[in-house]
Order: sequence, then structure tokens, then C-alpha cells
Amino acid sequence: MDDVIQGTWSERQLRYQTWLASPEELRPIEFSTKEDVASALKVSVETLDQWENMPDWWLAVYGIARNVIGEQLGDVLLAMVSKAKKGSVQAAKLCLQTLGVHADKLEIEHGMKDDQLVIVMPQILKEREGGD
Repeated sequence: MDDVIQGTWSERQLRYQTWLASPEELRPIEFSTKEDVASALKVSVETLDQWENMPDWWLAVYGIARNVIGEQLGDVLLAMVSKAKKGSVQAAKLCLQTLGVHADKLEIEHGMKDDQLVIVMPQILKEREGGD
């Protein structure tokens, strides 16, 4: 495998990883299929398949994907805040969790009563009784 350079990814491998990590709508039309990418990189589809089976291949792809997604994070947060402002409780809760000012808290108590396991979940019981 002459495409591996001292434990790092070659330029062609990095280009393929970037293609895999990019959402389909962000990929150039001329590189919409795996065959297109193989042709552009001057390798076979089988070579791409071999690369995908290399150790840590998908970890590298996920790392690139995180960077791609990270570039969109501001838009995602703005959309979340917008929905929260329009009354979405779920979006508001997610906003507060993102800021670190809200966390779901579930306390579980358990014990034995008459040879039966009794589990008490205060938050669920509170909701059933009409509380917060």
C-alpha cells in the first residue's frame, strides 16, 4: 500500500475522506458517486473499498465530518434559539442544556416490599400527578 505515508493518510486518501465526510448536497455534481471519485483520484473503486477497511479510517472521516458540521454550528444554534422563541419547549430545553443551565435529573430509589422490587422515579411520578 504505497498510498500510506508513515502512518498518515496520503493526499488521495484525505480527498476521499473529505468527500465521505461531506453531506451529499455539498458535494460537487461531478463527484456525486463513488465511481466519480475513484476516477478523479485515479484509483479503482476496489481501492476505495480497501481504504475504508483500514484501521482508524472511519475515525479520520468522522473527525473531518465534525469539522464540516462545526462550520454550520452557528446556523444550527440560531435555528434552535429561533424555535425556542416561537414556543418550542423541546428547543428551549435543548438551548438551556447547551448553555449548561439545565439538566434532566432522574433520581431512582428502589427497595423490596412484599418480595417485589419497588422502583420510585420522582420526576415521572410528579408529572403523572400534574406537577412540573
